[in-house]
Amino acid sequence: MTVVDSADLSALFPRCRSAWRLEAQPTYTVASERPKIDRWRAGEPRPADHNTAWGDRIRAWTAEGKTIGRVRVESEPLTEYQQYQHAWTFPANSAAGEVLYLLEAATANELGLPPQDFWVFETDDVGSGELSVVWLNFRPDGTIIDRVLAEPEEAVRLRELLVVARGRARRFEA
Repeated sequence: MTVVDSADLSALFPRCRSAWRLEAQPTYTVASERPKIDRWRAGEPRPADHNTAWGDRIRAWTAEGKTIGRVRVESEPLTEYQQYQHAWTFPANSAAGEVLYLLEAATANELGLPPQDFWVFETDDVGSGELSVVWLNFRPDGTIIDRVLAEPEEAVRLRELLVVARGRARRFEA
């Protein structure tokens, strides 16, 4: 098991031609998001600079011809966190160039998607098509535990599952 720290995960983005995330947690607990969620909860409009750092990275990567996207597994009804994503996060990320798909939890279960998040990174280094998949492990409250590199055989299976999931999901349009 190879643990991947946040710097190692970040280093995969500049090397890839595509990065796709399966986002399966019903909620995420990130300290830096708490004030934003509180403002959303209070009914404030989304600030123009919401999520700018991530948005700037997405714009830079897509300008280089990369694809950055996610498949968001959604609860029925949506959790409070998922409602916040729909109102504030997804519109900003979509405008920056992130490709977003929404997948019902029942469909995710039917497809055999794992109930945990992962990133799929693909490169075209000298035509070799390197594949890296990083599991994101969370506690039930949505706080990150660690990130672990998937085994090569598992990585291929997860990439294929994510492609099938995109085909069954609906595209988010702001």
